[in-house]
Amino acid sequence: MFHASGANVIDLQRIRIGSIQLEKLDLEEGKFLLTETGIWK
Repeated sequence: MFHASGANVIDLQRIRIGSIQLEKLDLEEGKFLLTETGIWK
């Protein structure tokens, strides 16, 4: 359970960095990826 929590934090950081990079390239594509991961609401 402790390891799972650490993995979730890493995943969130990875998604956050990815979305920021995509925002610079194409905002719509960033929204698409957020929708795929289930974070965009």
